[in-house]
Amino acid sequence: MLFDNAGKPTSALLEVLRITGVDHDGTLLGIRNSTQSTWYQSGKIRASIGEEHGDLKTALMPFFMKLGLINEVLASNREYNNVLLLGATLLAVRKRLAFLMKEWDRGVRFQQVVLLGSSRPLNEKEIPELLNASNLELPFDDSWTTGAEVPATEGQMMRMVYDQAQSRFPWKEEGKVVFSIHPGKANTEETIHHWLSEENPSPASCLAISSQPFVKDQELAVRKVLPAQFQVEAIGYAVPPSIPATVFLDNLAKIIFKLAE
Repeated sequence: MLFDNAGKPTSALLEVLRITGVDHDGTLLGIRNSTQSTWYQSGKIRASIGEEHGDLKTALMPFFMKLGLINEVLASNREYNNVLLLGATLLAVRKRLAFLMKEWDRGVRFQQVVLLGSSRPLNEKEIPELLNASNLELPFDDSWTTGAEVPATEGQMMRMVYDQAQSRFPWKEEGKVVFSIHPGKANTEETIHHWLSEENPSPASCLAISSQPFVKDQELAVRKVLPAQFQVEAIGYAVPPSIPATVFLDNLAKIIFKLAE
């Protein structure tokens, strides 16, 4: 939790602000303004954010833990209408699908899986890794073979990743699978808007699949776009140790910005 019920910053958030040397007036709006100018990485996608706070990471990590940005977040219910698997890099898409399989094993059930992506160009590391059969997060089906075209965008990559392991998904006999791919380079809110315009879904319960430290930010993004009649919950696997402290701070700035809207 970043702010208490009275709108005051929690002690963990105050410590992150102190450690990073951010001046603020103690209010939600004041902290929003300060962190937008110091933590927010304007114009950068998360995958391109480097480490600018490496010397502070050890001191910051206990407070990131208290703010709920480290540990995995599991589904609180057993039944959902829609799973919304949010777009990401190749590695994260595979890990999110693998995490969803583990949730199924825990007894979580759903009627439909929606893979939400964009037409973001893949980076140079993602393309060769797409065809690497030694992937341990989501092993390929024995029968899968490379198609004529190698994906060039996030949306095409998500289709291939799903196809590579399709027979392994335990929901394959019970759930419908939908690919909703935004035609441009899009963020979470824009991909949700695109899904609404394409599918016009009825109000339902939605389980968004993200990953730490982005679960809270992406839950707020999905809630902002979906009509109030939808029930929204976001979950995700625990944060990888390689995530830079700068990514955590950028993510916190985005959460605070949404809370202040």
